Amino acid sequence: VVDEDLGPATKVLPTLLDHAGTQMPIIFGDDDRVVHPDWASNILAASTARPEMCICNAGFDVDTIAGVRPMRNQTEQRAVPLPSIYDVGYKIQRARQEFSNLFRSQKLRKPHRLKNFKPQGYVDVFEGCGGVLIKPGFLDSAVYDLPDKVWMHDDLWMSAMAAKAGTKIWANNGYLPRAVREAEVEALYDATIDGMDRHALNLYLVRYIQAEYGVWAES
Repeated sequence: VVDEDLGPATKVLPTLLDHAGTQMPIIFGDDDRVVHPDWASNILAASTARPEMCICNAGFDVDTIAGVRPMRNQTEQRAVPLPSIYDVGYKIQRARQEFSNLFRSQKLRKPHRLKNFKPQGYVDVFEGCGGVLIKPGFLDSAVYDLPDKVWMHDDLWMSAMAAKAGTKIWANNGYLPRAVREAEVEALYDATIDGMDRHALNLYLVRYIQAEYGVWAES
């Protein structure tokens, strides 16, 4: 229980403060998702292999936001999203699930995906919907000063503050949590703030971060 509502970032920022000065791994995700039993252990294993990086099971590069072209280290391995249609293991599980549903009154849920990227690699932005591991000190202290208009874009903001602190984000092939049906009800990604939809707000926030902090600078 906290005194101030910081929006979605409230799920992790107070915990970061509680463990400041330690190397405590902190895993967070969205509360409208159902996780696989091995979800956390998979993320922890990825962190053991890369202890100085944020770990995420879902993420993207800011290049996907129209008009943003950050400078890149061309030697770095970037993660490439793998659409589910090309994930053979997942498609086999889905076929089994759909076949079983033909004989059940209560339908089975979709299976969890495990292979989300081909290849795995670095991303600019982690997404809480898939699960994220961070440690105190991974994010710059400015993370607690969320700009008013973008309080709901916690993933973009916190990822930028990781970049500001010099922390890289590794996109891991881990179990993607399934969304519950209620996740679609009045979802934040459908919200409009001061006349800006999610895409416009994303661009607004990236431009703000570039101007104020020099993160994701363009040539």
